[in-house]
Amino acid sequence: LELKSLDAHEVRLKEQQALEAKSAVPVSGGPASHAPIMLKPNVAKGTAFTRYAIALMRSKGNVMQAVEIAKEWKDSTPEVELVLKAAVQAGTTTDPAWAKPLVEYQSMASEFIDLLRPATIVGRIEHFRRVPFNIKVPGQVTGSSVNWVGEGKPTPVSSLAFNTTSLGHSKVAGLVVMTEELVRFSSPSAEALVQQDLIATVGGFLDGQFIDPKKAEGEYGVSPASITHDLNPIKASGVDAAAVRADVKAAFDAFIAANLSVAKAVWVMSESTALALSMMHNALAQPEFPGLTMAGGTFFGLPA
Repeated sequence: LELKSLDAHEVRLKEQQALEAKSAVPVSGGPASHAPIMLKPNVAKGTAFTRYAIALMRSKGNVMQAVEIAKEWKDSTPEVELVLKAAVQAGTTTDPAWAKPLVEYQSMASEFIDLLRPATIVGRIEHFRRVPFNIKVPGQVTGSSVNWVGEGKPTPVSSLAFNTTSLGHSKVAGLVVMTEELVRFSSPSAEALVQQDLIATVGGFLDGQFIDPKKAEGEYGVSPASITHDLNPIKASGVDAAAVRADVKAAFDAFIAANLSVAKAVWVMSESTALALSMMHNALAQPEFPGLTMAGGTFFGLPA
């Protein structure tokens, strides 16, 4: 009985659907009906920026020719052609899409930066305080102090000390030389090679500038100083596991003496140093520092 009831109900629904279909009319007149629907091809992140670089390489810097080359990818990355056209066509105040090429370029660059960031030291360190460029940010130099106070005894007085600092806007640029055969062979494998070369070159340079003790601030604020510039280093006391532990304790003691927490600190080391530490074993053939590998890990409870 229940099945017969469901079958009869299905027949009634189909009849109602047929009646509604005959009287249906297209929706028009509303502002939402004219809104364009943007469908973006499913390409790997950073592909548009890589193809932008390849187009400029193949054209040897000729932007007009690069526009024609970019048309090869019009179906998958149309923003490449739009950005290159923006470089040769002047914008006007009467053009409603005047700023669109600028937005396209920003999106392409942001995608490449998203790929680059995890390949750098700064991008892999968490808990950074992110601030805008060229904005003064206050920082605390010394803290207040308190103490036990007996009845009728004076309360200790202390003062806070602050300073201000700002993060200047600097840029990294370079010229990359590639063979004509490579840039003309616009297959996914060639694009990946160009992309990885750009990431490795920029990332390696930024990492070196970030930790090189000899890197001072550039003239006219062109480049910032490294975080280790003018540092008073704690020199290694030896090469065995006992010396490593003593050096680590000395590093921690320096933070403790300055009343600074190491809860969010990280270790930065080269792959060769991490490999050497991970290969240290005790008399029972057990790793001295089991949490560390050549790719990183943990070292004395902190990420490496």
